[in-house]
Amino acid sequence: MMKRKRNKCGKTRTSTPLEEFFLTLVRLRKHLSIQHMAHLYGMAESTICIILNTWVIFLHKILRRMPIWPSREHITANMLPCFKECDSNLRAIIDCTEIYIETPTDSWAQRDTFSNYKHHNTAKGLLAISPTGHVFWCSTLYAGRTSDNTIVRHSGFLDRLQEEDSIMADKGFDIQEDCSERGIGLVIPPFLRNIQFTHLELDSTREIETTRVHIEQDVRRVKELNIISETVPVTNCPQLNRIYQVCCYLANFTGPLIAIPPTNRTK
Repeated sequence: MMKRKRNKCGKTRTSTPLEEFFLTLVRLRKHLSIQHMAHLYGMAESTICIILNTWVIFLHKILRRMPIWPSREHITANMLPCFKECDSNLRAIIDCTEIYIETPTDSWAQRDTFSNYKHHNTAKGLLAISPTGHVFWCSTLYAGRTSDNTIVRHSGFLDRLQEEDSIMADKGFDIQEDCSERGIGLVIPPFLRNIQFTHLELDSTREIETTRVHIEQDVRRVKELNIISETVPVTNCPQLNRIYQVCCYLANFTGPLIAIPPTNRTK
């Protein structure tokens, strides 16, 4: 006997999964208002909200399962020349990025999220790119007042590295002791110890800063998704952590960070 097909509860679906996926990407990239998107797609605002929330949760689960943490062998074989010249054991280039949020109504939340660097209420996250030029780690978001060092220590990033790995960071990351305990090298610009830098220190600073430009470019690519480049309303904050991490992973689909010369491309 043929089984009778059950009818799903609720309203009949009027859009395909592909259309809903595209709608979500438009929202992330352009940050159009819910009212405007409801007008464009001929749907109720509540329906648009349900679609967006559902797809953000779905994308977050799927993208986080992707095995994008590169092995040491993969990095060694595919490391870009500019990184190899700096440190052949380099495993990651890290930096923190901040997302503007509306001022919370709670006074304690206002204090915890106020960033002295940005002079605004923010959420802050750690981002890591590999020497092959793609984002492979993004932490959960922390309150804007949290220091970069605290985020590195509590995010679990250092625990996933291996001995003899090296990471590159800005001199604002005071994590030398944390790295030494794990046998990890830390590549940062030298500090001024005398009246002026030596020629060797100047060359080292110039080389590191030139290389670190690439993570700034990657952060810029993440924030080209306007939903996190503009001030995030308080109503969106419960989903902000998922949205931020989805944007970080989607940045890997925008093409290579550094153009590969024709002679080095695989035939």
